[in-house]
Amino acid sequence: MHYNAAVMNYVKIYFLMLCCGILLSGCHLENCGRSGSGSSGPSDGFIEISYELGQTPGVAPSYQTVVWLEDANGAYLKSVLVSEYLAYGGHRKPKICSTWSRISNWGSVSRSEFDAVTAATPDIGQNTVIINCKEQNLSPGVYYYCVQTHIISDYNILYRGRIKIGKENVESVAKVEYIPGKCEGAENALGNVKAKYYR
Repeated sequence: MHYNAAVMNYVKIYFLMLCCGILLSGCHLENCGRSGSGSSGPSDGFIEISYELGQTPGVAPSYQTVVWLEDANGAYLKSVLVSEYLAYGGHRKPKICSTWSRISNWGSVSRSEFDAVTAATPDIGQNTVIINCKEQNLSPGVYYYCVQTHIISDYNILYRGRIKIGKENVESVAKVEYIPGKCEGAENALGNVKAKYYR
């Protein structure tokens, strides 16, 4: 009697496991309630990148400016703002926004991307770029934001910062690099570069 009862219990458990396996095999992750920051889909938040172009007495910068994103490994991802001169041919001059010109492969972008990010040369003072993560297909995770402004000749200023997008609102302050070094009198041509992610 006890032996038969134990066998019946094992049969019941096996049957239940088999049924669960059949049910689960037809349930794909995207249809099983997996969403939000736990999914690989795009975030529903925004990245706001702000920067300031400053006056430079005695120096006349071109102020050609570009803003772009890199992935968590520091590989170029996409441009989000490109000054008109750069967009319409200046990218072929490697001294102008040299870092971006080297990595962006701008000459092969689609017309829709070109139109979406090309803009007039930014004004002196505070400027802001807002990125819709969903529209740009940016999944939750770590990104780097970069802002580069051309001064004169081969002098450029590059700011780079790290931002994480996910469940929490966060802020970030970028670090500066002068390429190939500081241009005397133009150190403040670009500054106060920061970003925030919010939902």
